[in-house]
Amino acid sequence: AALAACRHRITNFIKQICEQYSSHACLPHLEQWFETGIITWVSILELHCTNYRDNNDDKEQSTFKIDLSSCRTELKHHIYKCVMNERGARHMFQIIIDYPESRAGGVLDDLKRCVSIVGKRHLIIDNVRHEFNKRLLHPGVGTTEILAAFINAIRVLRYLDSTGVMMELACHNVKQFLARREDTIRVIVSNMNEHGVLELNELTQGVLVD
Repeated sequence: AALAACRHRITNFIKQICEQYSSHACLPHLEQWFETGIITWVSILELHCTNYRDNNDDKEQSTFKIDLSSCRTELKHHIYKCVMNERGARHMFQIIIDYPESRAGGVLDDLKRCVSIVGKRHLIIDNVRHEFNKRLLHPGVGTTEILAAFINAIRVLRYLDSTGVMMELACHNVKQFLARREDTIRVIVSNMNEHGVLELNELTQGVLVD
């Protein structure tokens, strides 16, 4: 029950500070809060269990201490999971549109660390797909605007996953949509000097060739 209360407190606190999009990193603040706040709660649990430890043999004491250590690990893992849920599953479109400020501010570093610890890449992939379909993949949205967001998505997703798998899965619908547009090639050529070689290669492979 106490562990559940700690998880609930962590979840609510992270929802509060991550409710609005920000390009700034939040993990350093959360980790400090965890060490000075949540760990204190866990220490109180240890204090309440002193009599239990004193009345059992060494083997049981050792096992009990390992369990408390696991509680710390589980709660810290819960922080990364909650940040992933809030920023990876809710704010990815803003992070993409806000690039490169989202990288300079640290929010991308937060996400990269969460991905490495928690995994759950599908949350980011699903959010990017959904937001692109909802906001950009419509006849009324200009090709230049879609291409700009697509190039940012390539940069962001390759930063999070250097293998390119996340980018391929998340941006497949965007590539197909652009391939069907009559002015896509013209817009790419006219803006060729504005973007890096890597992004143009991705565009030509995914849009022009397909």
